[in-house]
Amino acid sequence: MIKIKGVISALLILNAVSSQAQFSGLLKGVDEIVISAGPSLSFLRGSSYVGNNDVITRTLKRGHTFGIGATQRVNDKVGLTGMLLAENKGTITNFLSSYFDEVTQTRKPSKVSEEYIYYNYTLTLAAHYTLKRKPSFQHSYDRKSSFHIGAGTFISYLKKQIVKTTRYPQGTGGIEDQTFANKNLEFGVAIQFSFRMPLNQQIALQAQLLNMLGLTNTRADPNYGIIKTNATSLLVGIIINTSKNK
Repeated sequence: MIKIKGVISALLILNAVSSQAQFSGLLKGVDEIVISAGPSLSFLRGSSYVGNNDVITRTLKRGHTFGIGATQRVNDKVGLTGMLLAENKGTITNFLSSYFDEVTQTRKPSKVSEEYIYYNYTLTLAAHYTLKRKPSFQHSYDRKSSFHIGAGTFISYLKKQIVKTTRYPQGTGGIEDQTFANKNLEFGVAIQFSFRMPLNQQIALQAQLLNMLGLTNTRADPNYGIIKTNATSLLVGIIINTSKNK
């Protein structure tokens, strides 16, 4: 029994060492790991199908974005960052309608709100440049706050798209799945502005303004209009320096 326990313990140790070695191998080309999340504002654009008119008004949709990524530094000024993001974006439409009131037996005006919600998994790749460094509030010689600007591209996979309808003052509504009416993939450009503040040599805080402008029509059938997305996220998170793990 003791020998069996010894063999099992040895196998567990070997497995842990192997896993650590594999993880270290994955980090070999990575200088930083980025984890961030935050709110977003988005809207749809394209043909008159998604534009404002005398009947329909469209407003920004509030959503959220979560992401994890990795950075490889080219030098002290330039770096490349890839991010995998989970997005919630879309737009909100409002228009006037009417309903039949059973109590008064008359038609009364009502307002209809439709929230178009897109659930996407997005992969971004951007090059960024350090604009300025300055001592952070810790006043430590090895800790520098910095501003960054970046640009790149993204590819986005649509997991699901729904329309959530609410009618006022009735309070009725429903949810319609419109995933079938969209293409699976979307392409576009990404622009980012970042500020980072190191806490120590291993960890830094980052606030980033990320705009992703879709360039391709998301609709599978052009007869339903040309719809392109535009989402801006305010992401706050941490940066973990892994360069010392090499």
